[in-house]
Amino acid sequence: PTEAASFSYGEKPSYKLGDVDGSGIIDVSDALMALKASAEVITLNETESLAADVDKNGIVDVSDALMILKYSAEVIKSFD
Repeated sequence: PTEAASFSYGEKPSYKLGDVDGSGIIDVSDALMALKASAEVITLNETESLAADVDKNGIVDVSDALMILKYSAEVIKSFD
């Protein structure tokens, strides 16, 4: 499991980019949540959506899920 830096913005809840389920660890379950949200199988709350939108384009989609999966597998080292 890989950990990432935490981010806080103004009034928005604190979250870890990529840590969709808030477990403190970025893993395959986070990628699965992002994928399910992109397919509209589940609805993410505000904090989960902020954490899932790793490419910061304002929507949670398949590319976010793929980036989270790559990060959890240590294929990529950051979401930049």
